[in-house]
Amino acid sequence: MGNQTFFTKSKILEKAAKPNLHTIEKAKDSNQKFFPSFYDGELVSKYIIPIQPAFFERLFPDFQKVENSEGTQLSLDLNINKDTKYTSEGFSIQKAYICNSNVHTMKENDVVLFYRTDDYKSILTLGTIEKVYYNLNDADEIYKLIKRRTVYTVEEIKEKCERKKAPVVILFKHNLNFNNEVKYDFLLSENIVKGTIQTIREIKEDDSYRKIIKGNIDESLIIN
Repeated sequence: MGNQTFFTKSKILEKAAKPNLHTIEKAKDSNQKFFPSFYDGELVSKYIIPIQPAFFERLFPDFQKVENSEGTQLSLDLNINKDTKYTSEGFSIQKAYICNSNVHTMKENDVVLFYRTDDYKSILTLGTIEKVYYNLNDADEIYKLIKRRTVYTVEEIKEKCERKKAPVVILFKHNLNFNNEVKYDFLLSENIVKGTIQTIREIKEDDSYRKIIKGNIDESLIIN
């Protein structure tokens, strides 16, 4: 993004497009003003969120995997055939994710990295939390919260409400897809994770998070 330059008759003025931030309130304001840029400094936590392929495809329908002479690359497919399994909410920036997790530490502005399980076994996309709700058991109440951004049916929400663990409802902005897959084997070899990724987990070391995003996102979008 860089600086924005303004010309006057007497002098040139420069406005910083990515300010240095010291409070979470400023981070929140910056995330709103400079989207898809996002704050990922020490004021926010980072989480890996596992998502099954079927739900990943519904939540991120514009994702595609491209094979070329340089290897595998990931990109947005803006000309995707929007057939009946996709909804307009899937193509929106503001999305909702629902799970039955014991992790109740996520908060506004935290960074979430979506890990596609089973087939890719890779982190593929990144978002930032707008709001998160815990211990909601009323499917109708949940649907009202997320109806303009959900790819989940009412029946699927009711099923999650019937489980032993109450649903966690995450409202987030989809900031970007990764340039390359960050595979499970890499996460394991770098000691970023231990064991299989079956539930939400916090990335507690900043160095681990930096290893994940290095070369895989446009780092000019980072605000810190």
